Amino acid sequence: MTPTSSDQRESQGRPIPYPWLFLGLYFLFCLLTYRDYGITCDEPAIYGWGIQYSRYYFLPWLVDNLSAVEDATHNYLYPAFLELFCSGYHYTALHLLNLLFGSVIFIAVYQVLFAGYQKVFWALTGCVFLFLTPRFLGELAANPKDTPFAVLYFAALAGIYLIPRKIKGWGLQSFWIGVLIGLATCVRIMGLTLLPIFALYRCAEYFQTAHPAPGKSFRGWLLQQLPQWGLVILFSQLCMRMLWPYLDHDYFQGMWEIFRQSHDYYWDGIILFAGKMIHPSARLWTYLPSWFLLTTPLFILIGLVFPFFRKKEKAVSSLWNLLFLALSLNLALYLALKPIVYNGLRHYLFLVPVLSVMAAIGWIEFFRGSFRPAVKKIAVILLAANVLMTAAQCVRLYPYDYIYFNEIAGGLPGAYGKYETDYYGASVKKASEWLAIEAAKEPNRIFKVKTWGAGPQSNYYFGPNMRDQGDFQDADYWIASNQEEEFQMTPDMKKKIVYSVEREGVPLVYVLKLK
Repeated sequence: MTPTSSDQRESQGRPIPYPWLFLGLYFLFCLLTYRDYGITCDEPAIYGWGIQYSRYYFLPWLVDNLSAVEDATHNYLYPAFLELFCSGYHYTALHLLNLLFGSVIFIAVYQVLFAGYQKVFWALTGCVFLFLTPRFLGELAANPKDTPFAVLYFAALAGIYLIPRKIKGWGLQSFWIGVLIGLATCVRIMGLTLLPIFALYRCAEYFQTAHPAPGKSFRGWLLQQLPQWGLVILFSQLCMRMLWPYLDHDYFQGMWEIFRQSHDYYWDGIILFAGKMIHPSARLWTYLPSWFLLTTPLFILIGLVFPFFRKKEKAVSSLWNLLFLALSLNLALYLALKPIVYNGLRHYLFLVPVLSVMAAIGWIEFFRGSFRPAVKKIAVILLAANVLMTAAQCVRLYPYDYIYFNEIAGGLPGAYGKYETDYYGASVKKASEWLAIEAAKEPNRIFKVKTWGAGPQSNYYFGPNMRDQGDFQDADYWIASNQEEEFQMTPDMKKKIVYSVEREGVPLVYVLKLK
């Protein structure tokens, strides 16, 4: 009997649910790279909160900072989850866990595209596109706040799309969709946008179907749907109630306080945008669109245009509608509410996978369309060229892929001095390791170092004769970033630079010898 090919098995209705080869290569990538990523400025505090949360859930008598656990602004469910597998501040191991958790989103991307196209190759295209989106891949290892939300947000979108197709009974469907939305919202309150997205998506499904409910008006159909929608809301809120300590005492008052603090959130710092130092309180509406335009690879931006020119099959059109709703609703809320945002795409990183999958659909539809073979060949060449250029730039920027800028910005050199680059300070690791080598040459001398950002970003890599010095007066060396510190340096201070971490000729962090 002749072995059955993958395409034959797909056509016979036996789907291949997981991208095993891609996942194998991705896990190999994780194992080969996890030691290279530096500690980012948020990590020490976030893992510290995770320790407190983990104790709150499992060892409440050991909680030594109950007020911290009950803070309304954030829920540190994800770092508490990491604490189950890696206790304490073992940053290298935590970076590996973060990377492994990122595999969830690649599985979700594959699942939704396979459900739409029933072809392994097309489904893998979405995984490859997301992997080659530097602003997402570069954040996975050392951003335990924004990337977990991006992963869970897309997983919830995948659930909204897939669960009605895979699970019978609207009760079970409501439970799983509600839990996925609740988990995403527990990581960031913006996950609540998934509730209106779910309702709007179901309405879009109604109107997309030629005869959605024979003999029933839209009003009748809507009344029939309300119980399920109510259950989705109920299960999502029960999930939040169970996993968000701040909601333990008074759920409604707690929710109000969460919304209030999120709306009034204030960050007192300055950021570099379009060549000027501004304060986030300026709330420029152009901030987020500019960052998306300048940091998204061109093959992703181009792919977003194609789906508007070809009528897609129902399953694919349904997926496109869902992703388009997620993108447009969140951008509309951004323009309407004008929240305080900084550090580039960080706060809206969860939309990057949405854009990547939409672009994958665009390119797939283009190549499945009735364009002339010569046009498709030219498109293949241009797509491959830009994909290779993006991959090459990722190699040059590694392990700081999240500072990527596309050709519109002129790459990283073109963006330098105009936009934030290493805002998380991941390159401080390399500078600290270099200084540790220098200190090892003089073991009898104490090296006093003025550091940038959170202390562990530097002193985690210090040698035994190195000390973290809080002020300049007594410091022997200064580790300074290329952010606002560079603009504060006098010409005389710049002459004291003895080492710098650079990518594509752009300095990211300096080491200055002060004495």
